[in-house]
Amino acid sequence: MALEGPASEVLRDLDTSQPQAYSLIWEALARRFGSLDGAREAMRRFDCRRQEENETIPDFEQALRTLHREAWPAATPEQRDAALKRRFEDGLISTDMIQFLRLHARDLDFHATVIKPCQFADATGQSRTNKKVNFIDTHPKSPVQPEWEPLLQGFKEMMAEALQPLQRALRSQPQGN
Repeated sequence: MALEGPASEVLRDLDTSQPQAYSLIWEALARRFGSLDGAREAMRRFDCRRQEENETIPDFEQALRTLHREAWPAATPEQRDAALKRRFEDGLISTDMIQFLRLHARDLDFHATVIKPCQFADATGQSRTNKKVNFIDTHPKSPVQPEWEPLLQGFKEMMAEALQPLQRALRSQPQGN
């Protein structure tokens, strides 16, 4: 096995010759390194999840789906749909959009409900939430020479010296090769 440290210690006493050895290894590693109550923690994160300020509707939807799958892996499609729809509606940033969904998406399933915020944004003239892009000015603000410029100049000179013998050798070769 290629495990080191605590992981190898966990597996030292396991009988890996059994047919279910793979499952035993994962269970032992999960007990040692995993969350003691991973499903409960995922449930808590799902119930507290709200749309973040710069998070798009599709990103929020996907985050909810992922958390729900971790928390309730055996949920029926009906249970999943109802829980996702409730958390989606309650977790949106815009209170106007929440009211819009409560009025116009009451009888819709989760998938159809997720489509409504786009229609709401178009109807109200709101633009979709975009991720911020920060531009960094790489030009120095003052005419003072940056501290790295002498290093760059020294590197250029060193490379020019190192390449001179190669350039001479190339020039001296016959052109017909």
